[in-house]
Amino acid sequence: MKLAWKTKKSAGVRVEPRVYRLIKQGDAARDARHWAEAVEAYGAALALAPRLAHIHLQLGHALKEINRIEEADAAYSEAAKLRPNDIEPLLQRAHLAKLVDWRMAAGHLAAILVKQSYHPEAQRELESLLGSFGPIPYDQLGAFIDYVETDVAARRETASKRLDSEQSGVRPLVFDLTNLVGHFRHERLPNGIQRVQMEVLAALLDQRDASAISACCFINGRDYWIEVPIALCRDLIRLAGAGSDVNDPEWKAARSRLFMHLTFADHYVLPWRAVLVDLGVSFWVHDHYRFIRNAKAERQIRYIPLIYDLIPLIRPDFCVRGWLQDFTIWAVGLFQHADGFLAISQATKRDLLKIAAELGHDLPADRIEVVPLDADFRREVASLPASALDQWELADTSFALLVSTVEPRKNHALALDGWAELLRRHGPDKVPRLVCAGRDGWMNDDVFDRLDTDPLLAAHVTMIHSVSDADLALLHRACRFTLFPSLYEGWGLPVTESLCHGRVPVIADNSSLPEAGAGFALMFASGSVEDFVRAVEKAAFDDAWRAAQEAKIATEFTPRSWAQIADQIECGQARLLAGEQGEPAPPLVKPGLYYPVSLYKGPGIWPGLASGEIFRIGDGWEWPDTNGSRTGPEGGALRMRLATGEPVRLYLHLRGLESAACPVKATVDDVTVGTMTVRQRKAGWMACDLPAGAGPVVELLVQGALTEIAGIVEGGVRKERSVSVGVAGFFLCARDDAAANAAFIQTRRGRLETISAYRRPPGG
Repeated sequence: MKLAWKTKKSAGVRVEPRVYRLIKQGDAARDARHWAEAVEAYGAALALAPRLAHIHLQLGHALKEINRIEEADAAYSEAAKLRPNDIEPLLQRAHLAKLVDWRMAAGHLAAILVKQSYHPEAQRELESLLGSFGPIPYDQLGAFIDYVETDVAARRETASKRLDSEQSGVRPLVFDLTNLVGHFRHERLPNGIQRVQMEVLAALLDQRDASAISACCFINGRDYWIEVPIALCRDLIRLAGAGSDVNDPEWKAARSRLFMHLTFADHYVLPWRAVLVDLGVSFWVHDHYRFIRNAKAERQIRYIPLIYDLIPLIRPDFCVRGWLQDFTIWAVGLFQHADGFLAISQATKRDLLKIAAELGHDLPADRIEVVPLDADFRREVASLPASALDQWELADTSFALLVSTVEPRKNHALALDGWAELLRRHGPDKVPRLVCAGRDGWMNDDVFDRLDTDPLLAAHVTMIHSVSDADLALLHRACRFTLFPSLYEGWGLPVTESLCHGRVPVIADNSSLPEAGAGFALMFASGSVEDFVRAVEKAAFDDAWRAAQEAKIATEFTPRSWAQIADQIECGQARLLAGEQGEPAPPLVKPGLYYPVSLYKGPGIWPGLASGEIFRIGDGWEWPDTNGSRTGPEGGALRMRLATGEPVRLYLHLRGLESAACPVKATVDDVTVGTMTVRQRKAGWMACDLPAGAGPVVELLVQGALTEIAGIVEGGVRKERSVSVGVAGFFLCARDDAAANAAFIQTRRGRLETISAYRRPPGG
């Protein structure tokens, strides 16, 4: 028996003096951030006293800091075995797993919450993993973990059906629903773009074998596609427009099932030769095009986006800065990646051709299939009685209906100006009430300030911020006519919806609105209050004209079914891909130019503008930003096409680690073509001599010898990642051209923008 004076205490546990000394050495090394020394000392202590759970935890922390992930997890796991009732080891395993496997991290956190129902840190971490998608059903976590485990068989069955489809030679259809899933993060009722996605998908599922159609999406924190189960799609589509209450238990349960699935689901591999149709345009996913390139190279897929509008580039004055920047990033890469386009109107087609020309792309008009959204927007919902208008004090009231989000482009300001003039001319007893139904958007303070400062106008305007499908149908049936004074649209869904309900729409004569009006709308000169007032006076006071126009709409307006629109999308993408050639070559790299491997965020576009992130290929990259892109532990590959077969020198612009100097090498076909050490927190240039005949397509792997844990922002969410050096850009010149090499070395000292391949032309 050991005497008390021969032992020491560590975290309340008695240990031998030599173990105590080793623990103290480990603690000192830990405090000095000398992690390798801490690992050695803690390991030696555990060799003598292997049941010290708190030292296994400390060993795990130290191993994590030097990126020995598997060993760190083993240390935490041992601590968990020694302390089965202690939550801390599980929490540390979850933190560690976030670096390599988000599903595993979520599993650890869910296990904590099953074991201990109230644990604020685990709750916060799980909500972070879900990308702030909303409340988590804590009482369902145990059942959901069981579901994830048993769902493996279902995923295998789906994969088997997909293999059968691949072998048939038919290109499978996969719909990217990132936009729709992102909407469901915070909202239930669909906006126009979300409604189109829901209706198209529902129509296809009603007509096709569900196994022949797949859906996928991105969510924050998962840097690849995830399959969206068709059964969950059906549930959410059914419920989304059935009510406006986001706290409805049935809606909450369906949404929870979706987002918990997205957290735990496997990486989705697109079917061989699939056609990826992006129904919503995911312009905030900055790594989207790299995934497209990878899938094209590995799975021979094709990419067809459905383009609603290009308003941020056509009318940037209507957009908040972040939206404009993200949209510009997306648009710059659009024409380099899409294999064809679906456009919702002739106006959007014209805009596509215009922006393509402004970027210097020769886009043939026949590469765009126009799919008008002249659809029947009347949904099968329970018909509300007229008395339901009482909730807005509209029973027995004559009113005009404006359906739209309240934001500048929709031009509520003109409607208010017009209504003020109508009240002045005709008096409050004769002028119908103006009812504005739509979400409270952005940059709309002027609209609400106007109502606050004009009591007469405010008394004749009703603002409704949330309406279900049934509510909207009731408002359309009860209104005298509708308004849509928007300053720019890709289509104008409220115009078509008004016609579907037999009501005359009063619309501005710009962009796609005449197409949406289909010859039945009453148009006014866009932006003109006087012309707007004249049109409203006709619609409001000329009962005979309005009745005749409504009769004409009833007999002559024939909206297409959503099945017809879905068919056109399906046939349109097939036409666009008919007679297609092989995969296009990688971008050409010209000598004497600097190619930044980064994102361009504007302002403005011009011929020749592109995003150098297009050279990145493979899985060895983090999301790019305006300074370049960090490589992963296994290195990042750049793929390019050379203009010459002569020996060339490529200068790589690298950014060092925050934590230490880092040796870096570059290889082509496993042959080292350049090496250097990039100093800590500094930028450096590495010369890579490419061998003669290395081309015309070259894939250069850039790999740092060290890694560090860094915060990477993905879709607005900051995540910890294990990363190595960053690549900011590269420059190419003839190896033997001494003058060109010397000129570049001089130029790179602060004047890179003058030789950028994407620089704005003088005066541009």
